[in-house]
Amino acid sequence: MQIQLGNITDAQLAFHEALAADSKLVMPYAELAQIAARQQHWQDAVDATDQLLALDPIGFPQGWFLNSASNYYLGRVDRAEKSALQGLRVDAQHRLPRLHFLLGAILALKHDYHGAAEHLRNYLQLAPHAEDALMAQQKLQQLEKQSSQVATQTKIPAPASQP
Repeated sequence: MQIQLGNITDAQLAFHEALAADSKLVMPYAELAQIAARQQHWQDAVDATDQLLALDPIGFPQGWFLNSASNYYLGRVDRAEKSALQGLRVDAQHRLPRLHFLLGAILALKHDYHGAAEHLRNYLQLAPHAEDALMAQQKLQQLEKQSSQVATQTKIPAPASQP
């Protein structure tokens, strides 16, 4: 109720009180993670999603997304990748296509342009009318170009024939 009224501080207090009464409740962690992410308090979002996902690693694919995104913004690329991959495993119905977009960004940071492009293609296939579809398409073209440049640079020349 406090969130609907715009009383974020009171909402956070209520969620913390609920967790003090029963630390095994999952919804307060999910709500605290959402609030932290909206406020760009990335460590708080990681902490809340870590607790949420320890209690229920299957029921909240959004928790994996928030955990991945928060770790991404904190510069923890490997942890972000691991969470995004787990989120994709849990999200069998593809309700969170942005997991593909996020994983594409993570893989691009790791210079895995081919993998990044694959996930952006998946994103565009699952969400062709998303607000950021044009931006994703442009990024995909850039990644495909980078991927082909890397492939060209890493080709090993054939050994010279001996006389």
